[in-house]
This record gives sequence, C-alpha cells and structure tokens, in this order.
Amino acid sequence: MERLLIAVASGKGGVGKSLFSLLLSLLLAREKKVILIDLDLGSGNLHTYLGLPYSTPSISDFFKGGVPLRDLLTDTAMENLRFIGGGDSFLGIANPLYSTKSKLLRHVKGLEGEIIILDLSPGVHLNTLDFFNAADRGVVIVTPEAGSVLNAYSLIKGATCRRIERVFKRHPQIGPTLERHRRKGSIWKGIDELREEVKRLDPETYPLIDEIARSLRIHVVLNMVRERTPFVPLENLIHLSRERLGAEVEKAGELPWIDGLTPSFSRIRRLVDDILPALEGIRDRILGEGKDERGFDDLGEERISHLSRIIDGLPDGLLQGESKRVMKLRLYFKPAKVMEDLIKRGVKEELLIGGV
Repeated sequence: MERLLIAVASGKGGVGKSLFSLLLSLLLAREKKVILIDLDLGSGNLHTYLGLPYSTPSISDFFKGGVPLRDLLTDTAMENLRFIGGGDSFLGIANPLYSTKSKLLRHVKGLEGEIIILDLSPGVHLNTLDFFNAADRGVVIVTPEAGSVLNAYSLIKGATCRRIERVFKRHPQIGPTLERHRRKGSIWKGIDELREEVKRLDPETYPLIDEIARSLRIHVVLNMVRERTPFVPLENLIHLSRERLGAEVEKAGELPWIDGLTPSFSRIRRLVDDILPALEGIRDRILGEGKDERGFDDLGEERISHLSRIIDGLPDGLLQGESKRVMKLRLYFKPAKVMEDLIKRGVKEELLIGGV
C-alpha cells in the first residue's frame, strides 16, 4: 500500500498545531484510512481532543516496553481514523538516540494506513527536526503575529541545516568537521557558514547543498486569522526561506479564528464542516504534488552501504562527469534517483535490490 507521511510542526506552542493535525485527519478520514500519531514526546495531549482517556496506549509503550507500534493503534469515534497517543514523561523519552528515532520511523512507515499524520513537538528540538525531515510532506503552522513567523523561520532554517548535516556527516572530510562542532557544543551561525565550510573542504560537492535544500518542500498554514488582509511577515518568511535557505516553501492557506472553541471531539468534528472550503483548499495543496523523496531512512544503512559498494565498483567512464563521492552522498536524500541513474548506466536492477 502506498503511504503518505505528513508531519505537522510549529516554531512555538499555542498556534493551534494539534487542532490542525486533528482537523486535517478528520477531513482525510472521510475518504482514506488515516493514522494520527502524537509525537510530542513527554507532553502529548492530543488524546484529550479525541475524547480518549489518559490510559490510552501511547508511544511510551514503544520506547519503554518495546511494544510494536501496530499494537498501540487505538480506534476513534471517526471511522477510518486510528490514533497513537503521545509519550508520558519518563527519563529519556524527550531525547531519544537518533538510532531509536530511526527505528520508530521504520515502524511508522510500516503501519497500514494510506495517510499517516505526525503531530510534532513545538519548537526547534532535534526530535522535531528529524521527524519533520523524514516525512513526505512538511506543514508548519503560524499565526498572524511577528513572533510566530520568526519562530517558524527558525524551524525551517533548523530543518534545512539538519537535513544538510545528515547528508554531509558521511563525507570523509566534512563529517569529522561537523563532529568537532558537535563535541565543542558550538552551533552553526546559519546555513551560510555551513555552505562556506563545504565549499572550502570539497567544492565539487558544494552544489549538493542546493539539491538537498530544494528537496525540503514545506507548506505553511496561517491559523487563527481574524481579518482577511495581506500578512506581510508571512510573505517575507516564504521569500527568505526560498532565497536564503533554498527550501521550497509555499503557503497552503488560511484558517479562521474560532471563538469559544473547546477541546470536545463532537465540537471539533462539526468544526470541519464549518471551515470546510478553507480546509479542503489546504488539503488539496498539501496532497497535490507527486510524492517527494524526503525520508533519510527508507533504505536503511545496510542497503545504502550495498549501493555505495556498487558505485565504488563502477568504471569511471560510466559516471558521465559526476564523481562517485557525489553520487554516494545523493543516496541519502534521493535514493530512487540514484538507483534510476545506475540502471541507465547499465547496472542490473536485480543487483541493486539484492546482495544484502
């Protein structure tokens, strides 16, 4: 079954991110099988919007007890919508190892749902950035206030830098430099510094930065709108994200301010109809593109190592001016494209899918 993974994030709390995740899930569940996962590790509360008890199985059972994710799925009052609750607080859940997050994502992508929606923690935490980068679609929620937009830009910038770092950490010279920064506790001043470091150490791989940034396609939703007037800070956010970061950022639409909204599941279900035209427009813009190659861990390290060995063994004449180093780095963000290129260059498809 073809699955689409959508991650919903925000630069700060209180902007209606979880409510939007639920509204989008309810709308999509009218036609497709949807799974909604609360990935606000340590402080998830999305179960209250669904009218589910605190004892609902949660992601904590996966981390603590090794319970398979499929066994944590909970039915909701909406047909076609199933749910996995967020983690309750225990030592370590708010900051799992990257390998643990990768394992979780593999389990998520193995769930039987046509669309899986991840409601992420607000802010620019590594968990949020890694889960956001692993999705097929990224949605950022903002409100019409300057602070919300500034925090959203920090989120987009963080996701872009994290995405570039996750690729270049495999580079023989740039990887150790990144690790030294990490050990010192230093932080990149921004994508410009990261670009300069790559350009200095290996100019041949420098163009990959723009490829990686462009592969991050983000939809921004302006929420809690009281007046339908142009909101210049949001236009600036989109412009800066494209020009300074290279990320493909687009406005998906606006949702109105709702007076007296309470976290009642029956009220929220009715709300879908109240704002249906706006919500349908947002849905169509989010789903309207072909599936992008965004996830880093779809193949797994063993498969990537196998493909890297195949690339190392290629005669130089088959590379058509592209170095093996560039091609191997591209495996981490465009694996299907690399495999397609290898097949065009004479590598048998059965060799690409076998050998591991």
